[in-house]
This record gives sequence, C-alpha cells and structure tokens, in this order.
Amino acid sequence: MCKILTSLSALALSAGMATAGGMVAPTEPIVAAPAPLATYDWTGGYAGLGLTYGRASYKSGLSGFLDAELPEDTGAGFFWPSGSGWGIGGFAGFNWQNDNIVYGVEAHLSGHRMRGTRRITAVEGGNDIEDEEVIGRIRTDVRSLASLRGRVGVAQDRTLFFVTAGPAIGNVRHTATIDEGPFEGSYSQSRSVGGLVVGVGIEHALANGWHIRGDLEHYRFGKRNFNTLGLPEGPDFPNVRTRVNLARISAVFRF
Repeated sequence: MCKILTSLSALALSAGMATAGGMVAPTEPIVAAPAPLATYDWTGGYAGLGLTYGRASYKSGLSGFLDAELPEDTGAGFFWPSGSGWGIGGFAGFNWQNDNIVYGVEAHLSGHRMRGTRRITAVEGGNDIEDEEVIGRIRTDVRSLASLRGRVGVAQDRTLFFVTAGPAIGNVRHTATIDEGPFEGSYSQSRSVGGLVVGVGIEHALANGWHIRGDLEHYRFGKRNFNTLGLPEGPDFPNVRTRVNLARISAVFRF
C-alpha cells in the first residue's frame, strides 16, 4: 500500500511541475487582412476649357451657274475646299458613378477658324492645264460648334476611358470672290447647320480637383443650301454637307 501511495504522489508532483513549467497548447497565428485599395469618386459637377484643332470638308451638288455664263469652250473649276485651324472652347457637365461605370451629360460651346481657300480657274480651249486662268477665289470657314452630349465610360481609379454622342450645331461661312465676268465681286453667306457628334476620350484626375482630358470628335452635319452669289433663281450650291474632325485637349476642374 505504501508503494502505491508513493507512486501516485510522484505522478501528481510531475504533472504539477509540467504545468508550472508553462507547457501550453499551440495556437494559430493571427494574420491581418490587407486594407482595401482607395478608389477615386467621379460623381459630381465639372467645367473645362480646351484648345482644339480641326479639319472640315464639304460635299455639294453644283448648280452649274458658272459653266452656264462662261463661253462654251471654257470649263470652270469651282468647289468648296477643305479647311483646318485652331479653336478654343468650354464645356460643363455632371457625372454619376455606379461601381466603375461613370455616366453623365455635358454641354459644349467653342469658337473656331477652320479656313480653307481655293482658286477659281477657267480652262481656255479645252482641258490643257497650262491654259488655266484664275478668275477668283473661294473660302470656307467653320466658325463655331455647339453640342449637348451623353457620356459613359469605365473608370480605372483616377483614369476614365469614355465615349460621347449627341446632337450638334455649327456655323459655317462660304465666301466667293469673282474677278471677272457677270458675277464679278465678293459674296458670302453664313448658315447654321445641324447634325450629330460622336467622340472618344481619356481623362485623368490630378490633384486638388484638377483633371486633364483629351478628346477625338467627329461631326456630321446634314445638307444645307448655300446661295452664296444671291441668285434669284435658286441656290448656287445646293445640298452642301459639312464634316468636321476635331482633336481637343482640356483642363477640367471638379466642383
């Protein structure tokens, strides 16, 4: 009996010493979750001012008034030249954002000087280019553009890739200067033309509410009659169609 009690006492003493020695069951290490990445918020109003460079082209149905008035052996070269030039414009709009999809509306107004000039020539005695005679000049000029657009894009944090589209209106002036013949003199007409604009662009947020933005835009205007010479019997250039391609770089401020 004494041997049994002595064995039990020794076992209890060994267990107590092991516990006092700090033997603790192992635990899993705690790993902190990474903080979520910051995402730029595109919601809100904005306004911008930009520099543009554009090129305008024209297609027209010629009424033939020059050929009708010139001698039978004279052909006339007379059509509206393409024009190009710089401009400046402003815009304002508002964005909404859903996840990384940004959509909104914006209005544009810009002034331009997209001028093109071409000589009016007559060929004496046939089509020999050496016999061409300059009988005047014509000039085209896109002077202003305005549009109201929808915009939708995909945001990659502080960078936005977008497309725009909407109705547009432009002011176009055509001028003809005739040096000789029954229409001698200088004549011009300005008309408003309506159509559509589509565009693509990229915008990047800088700091303190400032953004930088680049656009490529295409304007397609409908047919419009131009009676540049004021002919009583009808327009001398019917169904003139105007097309404009434009590049724009802008500074934008978020409200």
